[in-house]
Amino acid sequence: MAWLRRHRVLLPGATVLERLVASVREQADERLYATVARHASLRRELSGLLMVPEGARMSELERLRREIRLYRRAGRVSAPPVDAFVELLRQEAPALSARTAIWPRT
Repeated sequence: MAWLRRHRVLLPGATVLERLVASVREQADERLYATVARHASLRRELSGLLMVPEGARMSELERLRREIRLYRRAGRVSAPPVDAFVELLRQEAPALSARTAIWPRT
């Protein structure tokens, strides 16, 4: 941004940036949905997050959401449940490659 200002490049307006961000998010969503649709084991894992176990009051997904909120309130950026879930996705979907990458490879 500083470089653009120093070189007097015309900056886009807020609405242009909003449309650009919305477009990029839509593309990322479509890639994610297509990837999940191709992997039955991944679909099962994600569906399992919606089930409320017997004797529990909430689904695993809701438990993860609440835990993430607690971590954010404490000023932490990432939460162990999210890190564990991303790792599960990486293990369950080894066919994901750079062409369908949703997250950066490590």
